Amino acid sequence: MSISDLNPLGNGNSNGTTLADLLPKTALQAIYHDITGKTENLSKRLSGDKLINLSNIDHLYAMIIEQIGQYDVMFGPTVTIVLKNINDKSITYSSWERFKNLMISNHDITSEIAIKFEFVIQNPQTSITQRCIINVGLDSSLPIIHEQRAESKPESEHFGLIFFFRQKWPVVHISIDFVDFLVARVFMGIIEEWFNTLNNTPLQKLNSFMFRRMELIRLIFSQFGRIGIASFLLAFVIYKDNLINLNNLTISLTIGLIVWAIFNILQSYVLNSVAKRLSSNVIPAVILLSEKDNSCYREILNSINSAKTTAYAILATLVFGIFVNVLSSYLYAYLST
Repeated sequence: MSISDLNPLGNGNSNGTTLADLLPKTALQAIYHDITGKTENLSKRLSGDKLINLSNIDHLYAMIIEQIGQYDVMFGPTVTIVLKNINDKSITYSSWERFKNLMISNHDITSEIAIKFEFVIQNPQTSITQRCIINVGLDSSLPIIHEQRAESKPESEHFGLIFFFRQKWPVVHISIDFVDFLVARVFMGIIEEWFNTLNNTPLQKLNSFMFRRMELIRLIFSQFGRIGIASFLLAFVIYKDNLINLNNLTISLTIGLIVWAIFNILQSYVLNSVAKRLSSNVIPAVILLSEKDNSCYREILNSINSAKTTAYAILATLVFGIFVNVLSSYLYAYLST
């Protein structure tokens, strides 16, 4: 059955008039819901490196409750809050008041918080009541950052985290079960408006620039070995001038390859260090509810390093690689004269 099937006039009267032509769309939605018991769903994800604290969540709750008060509420709203922590511990609060009073007993890092509003309203265009359910899920990256800092990650995992963190963190998930689309759209707009007022986590522009181009940095490092051996051979030819022979070229190429291998070892170490430094400065969306959340977040802020120092280290490594190759070429040319 669909809304178009609700036609007491058959397939149309002499003028082709149907029920859909006589009633507003909101009334048809309400009638359809009353007959079938079905609702529709509107969902959306909001992404960004946002900082969410308890006062922000209070503000969101107040905005939604205020909007609910604009309707003819027949029942509710009832509010359910589910709080998840880093240790997979989940706590369900049956009301907003219980959440505010008992949340202080939480001593773990917050992973997620889900807020559910349920209420029944009567649309002014129809006498039929309609149920609306609003689910707002907030996700924090703090557990992942905490785990990353607590463990010594191999290079491959750091590059995996870089790829993961490069994407905007999906901090808010909205799901609204509705009968009247206009009602659902109003609440969706309120949550989006709230999201846009949130502060961003600290960000160094240079760190962000390098972080999002880490694969390019990795590629440049991989090619500098070839540039190094090319500079070695070029310098050798310049130093030896016309005294080049097959024996000298073979030995010089061998030495150049050895220097290249040594540089590749140094390159792996530098890339790993760069990956750690850049990823440790990236702070996706975090939720700060408990004292553990705040203390962990303070530790992260205190450990933020200079992106300029990282950039200088990358440049110095590349220059050093060329310098070592040229110097090695000069020493071999000098000793073989």
